Amino acid sequence: MEKTIKQSNGLKFESFVYDWFTTEKNINLSHYTTKEEQYLKGENRQGVEIKNDQMFKKTGNLFISVEREYEYVTHPSGIFKDQSWLYVIGDKDCFYIFSTKQLRQIYHGNKPKLYNGFKTAKGGTERGFLLSKAMADKFCIEKVTNQTKLF
Repeated sequence: MEKTIKQSNGLKFESFVYDWFTTEKNINLSHYTTKEEQYLKGENRQGVEIKNDQMFKKTGNLFISVEREYEYVTHPSGIFKDQSWLYVIGDKDCFYIFSTKQLRQIYHGNKPKLYNGFKTAKGGTERGFLLSKAMADKFCIEKVTNQTKLF
């Protein structure tokens, strides 16, 4: 049940970000619809990876996805999907836009500990590192909050 709620919230956030890009940046993101396309190509044709971090408010850290493990086989995920050049993460009240290149540099330069994150319905486990709010503020391309959305 909890996974279904998390997945539903994630999809709602994804739609919210799609609408934001359309309204604020005049960029229409075109979603890949099949699992195969998403796995091979990414979430959308424009190369924008979108992650809903439902623990951000509680922890003050962003979970930056780097890999997904299925039955002891590890696949690139999040910032390491080849076709992704932007990484959007957060929630409806506050989200960040990063360059995946910048996040990869942070990852390789700091060798942070990886944590297990979201588990998929088919048993895949997302793994990633934590990025503090202070680091996020420093390295993001853009931070979008309720305050910035008002203007």
